[in-house]
Amino acid sequence: MKRRWANGRGRASAGFTLTELIISLAVMGVLAAVAVPSMMDIIMRKRIDGAANELMAAIRGTRSITFSQGRQMFVRFSTTDTFTCYVVYDDPGSADCNCNRWPAGSCTTSDLNVLQPTAYNTVVLETDRGVTLSKPNGDPFPVADRDRLTLSFDFNGMPVAGQTLDVAISSSRGSRLRVRTNSAGVPSICAVSSDFPAYPTCPPTP
Repeated sequence: MKRRWANGRGRASAGFTLTELIISLAVMGVLAAVAVPSMMDIIMRKRIDGAANELMAAIRGTRSITFSQGRQMFVRFSTTDTFTCYVVYDDPGSADCNCNRWPAGSCTTSDLNVLQPTAYNTVVLETDRGVTLSKPNGDPFPVADRDRLTLSFDFNGMPVAGQTLDVAISSSRGSRLRVRTNSAGVPSICAVSSDFPAYPTCPPTP
């Protein structure tokens, strides 16, 4: 005989059986397992997009300073075991600027009788957050090049000796953008992976 338990007002009370609860939890677990990786991919793409646009803005700002103030400017890249970084600075002739000194100041000089270098902007990408600066193909910067990855702008806002830049911003989940400059120092962003349909596809790396 079936029984229906009534509440104080004479209506049957409703609830989940243990079997229904177990099935619901199992379905929620499956949905979470699908949703979490997708959410992480979205977060990483946002970080890469932000880092690429920040670098492009830094290069544009560097060119603007050379035009408006007639200063020779530099964008210098570096890497350590825990982060990759770059610093924008001017060089009055005695600069020793390197972002790998972070969190200390990027610029030092041993001669206090000359004009001091100025670090305008230092950007650090910590490796454990999943986004790094690298060579165009995604390989890490060689150790031997850690202190020589520099884009120099002359007093007229043009890259010294027609230098160009090609740096990848990569995630631990495989997404990648590249920030490139042409011989006039104008930066642009292109996409290596298909995760960024808003950007043009990058040309093959040499």
